[in-house]
Amino acid sequence: MIIEQTHLNHAEQKVTFVGAAEHPDRDGVQLHASTDQPIFHVEHSVGGDENRPLNEWRIVHLAAQPDERLLEVFARIDADPWLPEFIEIYIRDVLGIGLARRADLAGGDRPVELDSGAPVS
Repeated sequence: MIIEQTHLNHAEQKVTFVGAAEHPDRDGVQLHASTDQPIFHVEHSVGGDENRPLNEWRIVHLAAQPDERLLEVFARIDADPWLPEFIEIYIRDVLGIGLARRADLAGGDRPVELDSGAPVS
């Protein structure tokens, strides 16, 4: 189980998740986070502008030493030039904006090209 407190900052378009080892549920029963990974904090925000949006993340793992499992996961994420699938689904299905991958950007810093903003049919 992962326990996080969530803080929304609408003005800065930022959400912060603060990890915790324990937290009471609605009935006051103390919940405990699992110990199979370090507690972590995440800040997720958007940057750039409508023509060049940026998906920005900062993640801090509270570990006494580097965890090879985590390093491998983030190395895979870093090597993938595309948006994570759940973000592409959100953009397409929730925001109604079509996406098309551009081969010439596969090695660049903006691998997904938004179309003209026309609703997805």
